[in-house]
Amino acid sequence: MKIKNFKINSDAQVIHKITWEVLRAFHIELAEDAAEFDAFQIANDVIGKRVLTRLTVKNSTGIQTFKNAGDIRLEERRGAEINRIIKKNLYTILTRDLKMRGVPYGIMHGVRPVKIVHRWLNDKFAVTNQGIVDRDKIARRLRADYLTNYEKSVLLTEVALRQIPILNSSDEKTISVYIGIPFCVTRCLYCSFPSNVLPADEKVAEFMEVLTRDIDAAAAEIERYGFKVQNIYIGGGTPSSLPINFFRELLEKVTQKFYRDTTKEFTVECGRRRKNFRNERFSRKPRLSQSADYATENS
Repeated sequence: MKIKNFKINSDAQVIHKITWEVLRAFHIELAEDAAEFDAFQIANDVIGKRVLTRLTVKNSTGIQTFKNAGDIRLEERRGAEINRIIKKNLYTILTRDLKMRGVPYGIMHGVRPVKIVHRWLNDKFAVTNQGIVDRDKIARRLRADYLTNYEKSVLLTEVALRQIPILNSSDEKTISVYIGIPFCVTRCLYCSFPSNVLPADEKVAEFMEVLTRDIDAAAAEIERYGFKVQNIYIGGGTPSSLPINFFRELLEKVTQKFYRDTTKEFTVECGRRRKNFRNERFSRKPRLSQSADYATENS
């Protein structure tokens, strides 16, 4: 959907960010001409423990205003709750009033949803006195609070529970290593991460040279302080968008420097990639676990 003019009654950067996370999920973007709406105005007001969102749209048929409100959960952090309800209100208006098709993860784009489930579990939500977890109760809350569909609410719940034994096996010397690859084949409309379209091989080579120095330095510090690498995560961006020679070099370097007997998880975030990626072969095959924290279907 194209809109010509967009306004929101807030100068706060975070409000603009979370609003556009929702709009991009529905492929709503600004355009100078050939737009479905001449104006798109959003107003959010917090009245006591209630958040009211109004969307005013203008097109050839006239001006319409739609409203939705939600109550702040008093046991949650107020700022985060207000942001969640603003997103939920806008999402509801777009699907209910503008008849737009919902997306699988609801308003969870731009966040790491499994951490939300872990926080609930730490607060003993859906946990009985005998330590039994009510999976259905968690999945229902995901659907109610974040508007995920049924399938994704079940998936997120199961992934969170599978991660608990790994999280509980940590101690003060246990660390995780994250390697960020800030490149993608193209940039998704909803993306809120610092990623760029994959540059020419020469620029990628420069990036890899600097990244290699960073990996060497991090490995030296891990050795110096006697840390144990429990989890390795290569994310982005889209690491698999790298040309195959650089992708192979990355996996071999990370395996050499960080993979040890203490490593329980080695995850590489994959997605769209260059043509003929699948026809290539790796000279080494590090033992990788298949683990998914958050997979989006809207790339």
